[in-house]
Amino acid sequence: MQDLLSKTFKAVSDPHRLLILGILKRRPMFVCQLAKSINLAYSTTSQHLRILTEAGLIISQNNGKWVKYCIARQSVNPYSEKIFSLVDDCLNSDAEFKKQIEDIVQKQIDPTCR
Repeated sequence: MQDLLSKTFKAVSDPHRLLILGILKRRPMFVCQLAKSINLAYSTTSQHLRILTEAGLIISQNNGKWVKYCIARQSVNPYSEKIFSLVDDCLNSDAEFKKQIEDIVQKQIDPTCR
């Protein structure tokens, strides 16, 4: 259990990963869409997604050649609901963070990122 708590804290200790959680709470997205939205390299975004997945906070779904990520609604992580609640609190109390996420979620980015 201590290992999972440690992974959870690591997962939410980075501002980019908190941003990704905020985005995925609003809608599932493909890796390429996330990378383009948050202005990170595909490989860096994939690394962030791997850490969030290992913590049991998000899951991936294969969709042909592409991989889509979404919030793990029935997570094996007993801390996930508390983490999601904290992300919601942050969205409700930080107008800049909320606007950033809303702007990203509203963009229509082609999943192939062409």
